Amino acid sequence: MLLLCATLPAQAHDFYDRSCCADRDCHPTPCESIRAVPQGFDYTDPQDHAVYFFTRDKMHLSHDDQCHVCLHHVMIDGPGAALCLYLPIKAERTLSDASHYATHLIILHGPDGQIIAVNPLEVITVRTPRGEIQKHFHSSTKCLVFTADGKFVAVTEECQVVRERIEEDGGDE
Repeated sequence: MLLLCATLPAQAHDFYDRSCCADRDCHPTPCESIRAVPQGFDYTDPQDHAVYFFTRDKMHLSHDDQCHVCLHHVMIDGPGAALCLYLPIKAERTLSDASHYATHLIILHGPDGQIIAVNPLEVITVRTPRGEIQKHFHSSTKCLVFTADGKFVAVTEECQVVRERIEEDGGDE
C-alpha cells in the first residue's frame, strides 16, 4: 500500500500556491474534465470518475494555459479533498458547459508587480483611494477593486481602466 502511494504523480509547477498543494497534491488534467456550475466548478477525475466540487474562491490562474487540480487524498482508496483549481485565463473556451457561468478574467497588477486575475462578474465596485485611506496603501495604488466575497484588491491601474476592462470582458452576459 505504501508503495502505491509513493508512485502517485507529483508534478510540481512553480505557480502552484503552497497553501493548497505543498508540491504533491496538484497535477495537470484535461480541461474537458472540468465543468462550470452555478456555485463553482465540478471536476470529474478521468481515472476513477469521482466528482469533486470546487467553489469559485478555490480557482486560481494557470500560468501555462492548461487546467490543473489540487486534491488531497487522506486515504489511498478514499475520496480526496478539493483544494485548488487552476484554469487558463480564457476559461470558457476550454470548459464544457461554461458559457453561462465562466467568464474572461481581467488581468490587473498589484503595487508589487504581481499579476491579479479578477472575475469581472464578481466585482461590485471600484474606488480611487482618497484622503486618509490613501496613506494605508502603496503610493502606486490607483484603484481599489471590491468583490462580492467581501474582499478587495489594490491595483496600479486607474479605476476608469478597470471599469473599461470589466465592461469589455464581463459585460456580454
